Amino acid sequence: EDVARSSRAGAGAGAGYTQTTSPADPSTVVTGASTKEKLIYARSPTPKTSTLSAVEGVCGTPTPGTSTPLGAHVDANAVNFAVHAHSQVRSVSLLLFTRDTLKQNSINGGLPVAELELDAASHRTGSVWHVRLDNLAPGLLYAWRIVGPTKEDIFPTTAASPNLPVSDAVAAAAAPSTPQTTTDPATGAPVPTANLLNSRGARCDPKRVVMDPRATQIVWGNLGTNADEYGVVPADGNCWPARASPVPNVNEMPFDWEGDTPPGIDISDLVVYECHVRGFTRHPSSGVASQRGTYAALAERASYFKRLGINAVELLPVNEFNELEYHSDESPIVRRNFWGYSTVGFFAPMSRYASDAANVRNEFKNMVKALHAEGIEVILDVVFNHTAEGNEYGPVLSFRGLDDEAYYMVGDDEVADDGKGGHYYNYSGCGNTMAANHPVCRQFVLDCLRHWVTEYHVDGFRFDLASALTRAPRYSASAAAGGAGHPDVPMGTPLELPPLIDAINEDPVLRGRAKLIAEAWDCGGLYQVGNFPGGKRGGWLEWNGKFRDSVRNFIKGTDGQSGAFADALCGFPSLYGDSGRGPWASVNFITCHDGFTLRDLVSYNSKQNIANGEDNRDGEEHNLSWNCGDPGDEGDPQHLKLPVKVLRARQMRNFFVALFVAQGTPMVTMGDESGMTKGGNNNTYCHDNELNWLVWDAAMRGQYDEDGLNELPRRENDSADDSALVQFVGALAELRSNQPSLRLKHYPDDRVLQWHGPEPNQPIWAEEGVEDRLVCFEWKRLPDQPPAAAASMTAMAGASAAAAAAASEAAAAAAAAAAAAPAAAAAPVAAPKTFGELIAQPADMYVAFNAGHESVTVNLPHIDTNTHRWISVVDTSRPAPMDALCSDTDEAVAWSVQGALSPWLNNANASVLLKPRSSVILLKCKA
Repeated sequence: EDVARSSRAGAGAGAGYTQTTSPADPSTVVTGASTKEKLIYARSPTPKTSTLSAVEGVCGTPTPGTSTPLGAHVDANAVNFAVHAHSQVRSVSLLLFTRDTLKQNSINGGLPVAELELDAASHRTGSVWHVRLDNLAPGLLYAWRIVGPTKEDIFPTTAASPNLPVSDAVAAAAAPSTPQTTTDPATGAPVPTANLLNSRGARCDPKRVVMDPRATQIVWGNLGTNADEYGVVPADGNCWPARASPVPNVNEMPFDWEGDTPPGIDISDLVVYECHVRGFTRHPSSGVASQRGTYAALAERASYFKRLGINAVELLPVNEFNELEYHSDESPIVRRNFWGYSTVGFFAPMSRYASDAANVRNEFKNMVKALHAEGIEVILDVVFNHTAEGNEYGPVLSFRGLDDEAYYMVGDDEVADDGKGGHYYNYSGCGNTMAANHPVCRQFVLDCLRHWVTEYHVDGFRFDLASALTRAPRYSASAAAGGAGHPDVPMGTPLELPPLIDAINEDPVLRGRAKLIAEAWDCGGLYQVGNFPGGKRGGWLEWNGKFRDSVRNFIKGTDGQSGAFADALCGFPSLYGDSGRGPWASVNFITCHDGFTLRDLVSYNSKQNIANGEDNRDGEEHNLSWNCGDPGDEGDPQHLKLPVKVLRARQMRNFFVALFVAQGTPMVTMGDESGMTKGGNNNTYCHDNELNWLVWDAAMRGQYDEDGLNELPRRENDSADDSALVQFVGALAELRSNQPSLRLKHYPDDRVLQWHGPEPNQPIWAEEGVEDRLVCFEWKRLPDQPPAAAASMTAMAGASAAAAAAASEAAAAAAAAAAAAPAAAAAPVAAPKTFGELIAQPADMYVAFNAGHESVTVNLPHIDTNTHRWISVVDTSRPAPMDALCSDTDEAVAWSVQGALSPWLNNANASVLLKPRSSVILLKCKA
């Protein structure tokens, strides 16, 4: 049931969205919440009064306020501040700054214009501290100071840590004297100070200024305020300056969404483009009127996605992070946290992706609105597996200074023999792991997801290292967690039904509204591709690394891979067939941001990561790449012989054909469509330069030489045929959109799929290690309906030759029966007038891949040439623009291709020649 909460329709808000605050009692959101969980956010039973006084020129007389919603929210003409803190915290202070005073003494957290120390009797409810302020001066910022148990004596700050020490004077003023005993605020009982220092979740350092975890915008003392100042090291060299958040403006006008509505793309129709906001337009060739590398610039180029046939943009992390995290004055390598997988503010959009950081929220909303206007959904790559606070030696930014145990998986100090005493569990590979299934952290994640859907109208989320979110926290009272919290279920144990995933699946705001994509593995060895917990109930999609590996192996010519390749073409029924989901559950990709680009995949046999400053030790070693036989000048197309250039161009196209003719959800990585190279660097996480920037003069050109290779001037190491490849990808996306057989909601059975070989209906499936580099098949045009039987490919893929042959015979029999059955009456369709109209009609589709080094002639299925004809729409061996024909192809060019092939395609013994390392697509169209 929906929770009772304050909600309102924002002025100008579009249909399908509700502006909401956090729930009045967050524990009611999670089914089966325990008494302990409910007490965390319990409301005060009696009215309270505050002992605080007004601060002249800053705020009026404070009042206690309320414990919900968490964060800072406008309440009539005032602002209510509420924050969760560790149960043993002694006091909490709200700090108020101006932008100028935040820069003063920035190394120690800024110089507040007011510090309001909250009295627990008046301003504390359960574990939430709260205060309400009116008559606030304009332009104020806020943060918190927490006084309580700390572990700094156990893990002292090191010189290498960005968590820089403060002066003795500031420390003395901030930290009260420590008695030998103190009082537990939860029970009133005396507790020895030593116990507090050794208690879990106790890093409440009073010398640190901590941010509100729910801050909707982050302001940094001395970092840049727009995209042009991104990555600029402050003059004082402090790369972790003071941070605070704007106090909500009680007079702020609601954003005008102008009736924006979610595109509502059917999940089986998605074509995803993985995109980096800054990298997309930062290159000077982007030609945007807006400041390059911003949300506004991306919005300006929204039509480019439509040209490619993209209908969903998956943005690499856009939550606030610190791009200077990896900077070191001692390193000769200029390193920046370019990808952004190190979140500082989960509710806040990255401010240096904006033209003006002060207006970042509206600029982000305008970007979403512009993309929606083009029919493009916005999916955010979110990182809830860890934060920027790192391990026990990392900076105190927010969570660590509030309640370590509630937000992180932390080992027991008193348990030394497990090797994890006082240390952070590291299933993320980044120093810490969020305790996503702890009640406090779970509610935080839910509130954050809701915030991005309701406030920013985003359409879905891709969860980085999502398997880390399925592990047991230290404590969970939910029986649905499979015993999580029981002594026999250690922290970090994978759960069958993780409370967080279950809560997301059942959330009234997210369910049915937000698309959910899991990267179903983590750095602790947990691999859940095909069986992500709760995936069926929530309709989750999963990044499918097995698709990537299977396609890479087959296209580069590895023997014994035809069965695995066929399984990939069917959407991996071997992985997802029993999951209750359709082929769309498999997010198919050849490359992603993490690894080789597509061009480098066909240009390098090994990674070239020296530029990262780690002596080439970083990055994936197992790339399944092939340089197409030129080990000399691997990455320099200016000095390659033409045959190698042509082969690399052909191989890239073969990969794209496999991506778009396979069942599932295709994902294109930014730059692959224009042949972008990173010089063989497969781990460019730290580079804010052309290694990660899309080159637009490459993406937008459209002239070809006689070999189909673009020979216009280009940057060094740029693609040899970039714009030709852009048009090729757009043609494949159009084909997928026109042909329902490429977007099945159910796994293919023998009525919609027929396998072939050199002869029709006679596929050849070889054992592993045996040469089998020919795969031919036919997607049949039939009504989309639930399959009558399990997909035959489930048995074929990876099976023995004998078993596969038997399955093939059954498939042929089923196909013959289907052909003999009377066809359902169809509505009359107007005869096509142009080539584009002809190929836009749903039709049987013949696809063939030859991954071998010799030409192969294959005979085509018989057709009645009086009523139908084979139309060649794709042949990767042809020069551009004849390699892929679409509605934009010149009519004379399209028909000249058909005329040249007609003697072989349209006769009683039709056949097609597959040149080495090539793929073809034919449509069975009406004559």
